Amino acid sequence: MKKSPKRIAIILPFLTLGGAETQALNVVTGLKNAGVDVKIFAFSEKNGSLKKKLDEENIPFELFNYDLNWIHQKGIKKISGLISVIKQLRSFKPNHLFPFTYYPNIVISSIWKLTGAQSCYWNQRGMERIPVNAIEKLAIKMKPSYLSNSISGAKFISNRHQKDSNSVKVISNGVVIKEPQKTKEQWKTQLQLNESDLCYVMVANLYPEKNHDYLLGGWKTFCSENEGLSLKLILVGYSSQEIGLLRIKSKAYDLNLNNIIILDSSNDISGLLQICNAGILTSESEGCPNAVLEYMHWNKPAIVSKIDATEEIFDKNYLLFCDLKDPQTLVQALNNSLNSETMTNLTIENKQIIKERYSVSRLIQEYLDLL
Repeated sequence: MKKSPKRIAIILPFLTLGGAETQALNVVTGLKNAGVDVKIFAFSEKNGSLKKKLDEENIPFELFNYDLNWIHQKGIKKISGLISVIKQLRSFKPNHLFPFTYYPNIVISSIWKLTGAQSCYWNQRGMERIPVNAIEKLAIKMKPSYLSNSISGAKFISNRHQKDSNSVKVISNGVVIKEPQKTKEQWKTQLQLNESDLCYVMVANLYPEKNHDYLLGGWKTFCSENEGLSLKLILVGYSSQEIGLLRIKSKAYDLNLNNIIILDSSNDISGLLQICNAGILTSESEGCPNAVLEYMHWNKPAIVSKIDATEEIFDKNYLLFCDLKDPQTLVQALNNSLNSETMTNLTIENKQIIKERYSVSRLIQEYLDLL
């Protein structure tokens, strides 16, 4: 008699394409192709950019009747909301639960034993600077298993939850090779670019921890030092309630920067990277930065903040590191990226790192091994 496939629920904060959501999509697609019965749950739709991808892969998804803001409130609404989440998960009858990112982690880990699941994997994706609240304390008592996409993330959560770091399994992100949806010419036309433009891109949601202000300050100096070049900076990312977008536009206006292009989350990062000369990520906190891996895969120099997560990827003397305490180091990294011969060698090395350590086949196999 043939066994029924395992039923896996992957829980996301919202149906918007960010780094964690992209990795969740990679995992759920790989598990589905391996014969696992999978379903995505999310707490909010937001801009819904992930929905198209899920439809393309024929992956079912469902929204919880729960507002994550209730976590910080007292009273019956919080309790009744958790009960509704339990009911929705029980109706799916999952064997295993995989929440992604902080809020899904604390909500699902706090109730997982009431869902009928055999296990719940707290999936650490970053380093949150949020005080441990009542729901997280309950989640710790429920004893979920632990995953992280980086060694630094594993150390962070083991310290935060007072666990042995060896009990946190590390599964690094994997890069999926996706063909561009638009041609170079289509992207250049859309963004009104000239052939002489040198384009830099930062793929990151417009949140404070991504340090767009630091980036714009360094970009201003870089442009001033290279006035003979036609430079463009493309910022791609989701902005919650437009606050991040307005802050960045205001900063660019104050700096008199007129070479900034801001785009909402895109389903065609591969196509966009075709027209870019280099990628940037100035985050102060990351797990395993998906955007950086995509830059490396598409042979784009990756200019990155020197934090624990990026030091796991690159050599400590990596030429394109920048120090968030010193804006001039970003300017130097940007200037280094103009050396075409050096960048050719660097991108070859980076592509090899991707092949050896960040393949999607390895990612999927490691998740299958858990099951």
